[in-house]
Formats: sequence, C-alpha cells, structure tokens
Amino acid sequence: MALPSSASFTGRRIGGGLEEFEVSHLDRAWVDDNIIVELTDGTRLQAVNVVPTPICRKLTEIQKRIVYWTIKLIGAEDHCYRQRDIIDGFEFCYEPPSPDLRTLDYAKLYGLNLPSLKKIAWYIAKQDPTLKNLSHKTIATALSNCGMRRPRSGRLAR
Repeated sequence: MALPSSASFTGRRIGGGLEEFEVSHLDRAWVDDNIIVELTDGTRLQAVNVVPTPICRKLTEIQKRIVYWTIKLIGAEDHCYRQRDIIDGFEFCYEPPSPDLRTLDYAKLYGLNLPSLKKIAWYIAKQDPTLKNLSHKTIATALSNCGMRRPRSGRLAR
C-alpha cells in the first residue's frame, strides 16, 4: 500500500497521549498482530497516521518572492525555514531566509494563518516595488502552489 507524501506522522504511545514524529522514525519500524507499531528505538505506538504534506510545484521567480514576502509579513521565518540539518552526523548551517527559498520547509506552510490577499498585496508592494501591480489571483495561486491556504478576499476578508 502506498502512503501519501509526508514529513511527519502522529501516534499514541501505549498508555500515553498523541505525539507527532518525523516520518524518518518509521524507517525499519514494524507492526505486530495487535496493530502496534514499534519503532527502532523501542517506542511502541498505536493509532499511527501519516500527516500528508503538499508537494510544491515548481515556482516562478515572482511566485518565490510572493511566498517569501508573505512569510515575512506574518513573522513565520523561524517556523518555515530550516536553519540547520544534521545529515550522517554532520551539521549543516544555512544562510538566512531569502527569496530563492533554498531553505524553506514546505511541510510547515500548510495551516499557516494568513491575512487577506489585500493586506498581502499591500505589504509586498511596499517591500518590493517591482511587484506593486500583482493581482490577488496571482498571489493566491503562488500561495496555493506551496500548499498555503488561500486567504479570503472581498467583504469577508479581515
């Protein structure tokens, strides 16, 4: 059975509460006859569910800048960008967030609380005058291509 693309999963420790884990913890895990998942570190879980992660489509340079400025507007840089990774025991540190989105963690974009498209457009135009004539549709498309919720526009917007 194929699983959806995922960066994390949830599981309930035996006799404990629901927790979220990185999907890499499922590597070499096994399931017993009682549908209890045992991770390689001995952690035993029940009610395991993968958390689907949207796969980002290839973004244009303008879309990358829209996403960058939107994250900056809501102050989510620390949440959305990977600052360091440990790969095979070596630690890699990255440069600060920039419009090229090299260190963006797309799995963290889903569920962000975004302001209205009008506010996003105003902020982007103020920060990057070359993007001052963006349509709300262009902004919404860029955000949805990354798995970000499309903000409301019109009279129901904040």
